[in-house]
Amino acid sequence: MTAIWQTRRDKIVQVLTGFLPPKAVDYVADLILSHQVRVRLTRERTTKNGDYRHPHGRFGHRISVNRSLNPYAILVTLLHEFAHLRVWEQHKSSVRPHGPEWKRAFAIVMQPVLNEEIFPNSILPELRRYLLNPAASSCSDPHLMEALSAHNPPSEFEITLRELPKGTRFATKKGGTYRKGALRRTRCLCVCQDTGRSFLILASARVLPLN
Repeated sequence: MTAIWQTRRDKIVQVLTGFLPPKAVDYVADLILSHQVRVRLTRERTTKNGDYRHPHGRFGHRISVNRSLNPYAILVTLLHEFAHLRVWEQHKSSVRPHGPEWKRAFAIVMQPVLNEEIFPNSILPELRRYLLNPAASSCSDPHLMEALSAHNPPSEFEITLRELPKGTRFATKKGGTYRKGALRRTRCLCVCQDTGRSFLILASARVLPLN
């Protein structure tokens, strides 16, 4: 272990601390270093919780995750994206994004954190069940989302978009005002009340209903 490598690792651990369950920090730091991936904790996005971008041009592996998620949700989302990275390294773009190759990779990368030192008992059973056949997004599993969301800090944005009746006006944490439209798998097609433009917003997004 070189001094430069240790310095980089220490900086990564410092950044991750507070955003992840404490016992998961070292594991994730080692994943970041071993895969030479740039991880960015972003402001909240209503369209997605995280994404992975494969190397292109002068850029290497890149992963971004919403920093507004609670530590358990950040960890699940981050490892979801690491599974995409591993699939790309093995298959490039020759397989489906969330096909059997990704399901296997996600189960493997999640295995070291599936214990009570990292996840509370309120989440662990739902997470283990979900990993038997993971979907494209943990947001599409209402039971897992409910277990993860129970650990969110108190907020007036307590209701998920999925729970609102179609046609309900609501506000997002970013300040926009929308009207809920049709559900499309894991997202709802919503109309911005200020611009009239349509946006796909995660059905699991926490929103504030408006009278």
